[in-house]
Amino acid sequence: MSLSAWWQGARYHFVPSSFLAVTAGSAVALGLERRFDAVNFLLVLAAVVINHVSLNLTDDYFDYKHAIDETDPAWRSAYSGGSGVLTGGLLSPQSVRRAFALGYVITGLIGLFLAWRVGPWVLAFLAVGLFSSIFYTAPPIRFGYRGIGEVVMLLNFGPVIGLGAFYVQTGRVTFPAFWATLPLGVLIFALICLNEIPDFTEDVRGGKRNLVARFGQQTGAILYVTGLGVAYLILAVGVGMRWMPVGCSGAFLTLPLALRSSQTVLRYKKEPDRVVFAQMDIVRIHNIVAMVLTLAYCLSSTAIGGPPGAGAVILGTTVLLYLPVAVKMAGR
Repeated sequence: MSLSAWWQGARYHFVPSSFLAVTAGSAVALGLERRFDAVNFLLVLAAVVINHVSLNLTDDYFDYKHAIDETDPAWRSAYSGGSGVLTGGLLSPQSVRRAFALGYVITGLIGLFLAWRVGPWVLAFLAVGLFSSIFYTAPPIRFGYRGIGEVVMLLNFGPVIGLGAFYVQTGRVTFPAFWATLPLGVLIFALICLNEIPDFTEDVRGGKRNLVARFGQQTGAILYVTGLGVAYLILAVGVGMRWMPVGCSGAFLTLPLALRSSQTVLRYKKEPDRVVFAQMDIVRIHNIVAMVLTLAYCLSSTAIGGPPGAGAVILGTTVLLYLPVAVKMAGR
């Protein structure tokens, strides 16, 4: 049970979908309300990173228990087929179960402390996040097995985390903050639908009835393209209606990646070794969009009058947390 096995099981390359929602939500609080508390910011970051790693371990554990991915297919990639630590015998199921249980306990304790610092509504965000993470694959609910996990993750990796981060800074939620965090959730919906396409055969065999397993790979490809379109539409409306800073329009620089990945998945949906390139593109799209939003709000005219150094803390922390992922992706 080496550290490298735990790092593999943690699947840190998926964790930016959590911490980038925090940095974006915190930047929105700074850009709209001129509010920033560094302690609250770091506590939320710690909670969501630990929770996301626990979620990844939970998914691996229950997929292994239900014989999903047990064949350890040759086409396994960083984005499909699980981490392989259980199917490959690198970690024991018992150790993985203890690890994710401990992670959820730590997440809960951080949430309770934040509720004491900020207010009781933190408990609502905490409850939704923990409930969704645990029961995404855990019985008896198993969102990911019933065709609703994709929507659950859309809500969690957009408004729940993003608005939660906004709330711990401002003590309230607003419609502009909701709209600003929504595109990140929609992009995660698209990412999950895409990741389910190469897993189609294994998921059907193991009884995992997600949207793609229920309706087929063609439907998965359509859902992916639709998700991308909706995310860009939300951004366009937000900037056009001046609900979001004009700098957020920089997110449209990812359109070439979106077009390329859409063409790939529509044409090669039954070829996992080709779909992996679209998977890499959607990860880049999500991460770039999140960073553009974070930067745009941190540099907005309202944010400039906020707490000194707040923008630098948000942006610097984003870079530090993202560095391991950037190194990994640069090597591909």
